[in-house]
This record gives sequence, structure tokens and C-alpha cells, in this order.
Amino acid sequence: MTTSRNSRCSHCGTFYFYHPSGWSGPYNHPEYCPDCQETVKKALEKVPVRIYKKWVPTDDYTREQLQAHLDNRSNNGANAVMRRIMPGLYDLKKKVWQESLCEMMPDPKEPHRSFWYLCQWFPGEEDKAKVKKQVWWDKKENKMSKEQWDRDPGPLYPMRVVPMVMGGALSKYNTTSEGA
Repeated sequence: MTTSRNSRCSHCGTFYFYHPSGWSGPYNHPEYCPDCQETVKKALEKVPVRIYKKWVPTDDYTREQLQAHLDNRSNNGANAVMRRIMPGLYDLKKKVWQESLCEMMPDPKEPHRSFWYLCQWFPGEEDKAKVKKQVWWDKKENKMSKEQWDRDPGPLYPMRVVPMVMGGALSKYNTTSEGA
């Protein structure tokens, strides 16, 4: 079963159906119709990928700390707030599924940043479990990218966009001719 939603292309304005499940083909996109998305994809094929997401080994947390964080969230009723389901492997000889923990946790070195931390192990091999952190990886430098933000970090850093509000406390930031 799949779902679809009516969408209007943010570039050409054409009405189309977007399928979040992705079954409708390679040019299925939430913002662009298939024709525009095909053009975008073909144009971007010429641009090399410079930074991508990668899981890297880390000693920021242990498996026990990830489990304690999950237990704490579950006990406080916030189980579904930040949860990632990771597919596990199946050991054909032992007939067991791989266990997995994936938690959004603050970076111990910079607590205002959060990363996904992943730990996977087979039952009985908990001592072999290694924790990994998902980071943006610089392909050219072959190291963790300096910029780790998926989106604007918010009020901890200088704002990239000045709020435009008419009247009230923020009116001094208005740059339109009406509020200047």
C-alpha cells in the first residue's frame, strides 16, 4: 500500500502527485514535478559530491550509556520523540537477530550539538559492541567536515536571517521601507 499527495511544483507550477513511499519512479520529489526533478538530477550529475553522511567509530558513549538514555526517555514517556529504527543482521549459524540501539545524543565536547549514535551487536557478544556516530564527512579532505549542521542551529549562533516583524519588540529589525 502506498500513499500519495497532491502537490504543485515549486518551479513550474504544474500539478502532480507526490508519492512519499517513492514507488512512482526516480523523479519522485516532494517539491518538484517529475519533469523539473529530472532536469535537476541531470544538472547535478555534473557536480561532484563533496560532503556526505557517514558512520564513524567513536568513544563518546558506550553501549550502556545509549541504553540508559533510551530507558530514561522511555520512562519519561518520550519514547517516540527521537527514534530511529536500524535494520539488523541475522546470524544464520546461531539463528539470532542483531541487536541495535540508535539514539540522538548531545556531543560531549560541544553539548549544543547533537548527533545520532549507533551501536549494534549480537546477543552474547555485548562486549564486542562498538558505538558509531553519524557525521558529515568531507570527501576531499577524508575527514569529518567542520560544518555539521543539517539546518540552522538556532539562537545559539548569530542568526542568518533577521526576523521581519511589523511593530512590537522586533520592529527595529524590519528592513522594509514601511518599518524603517
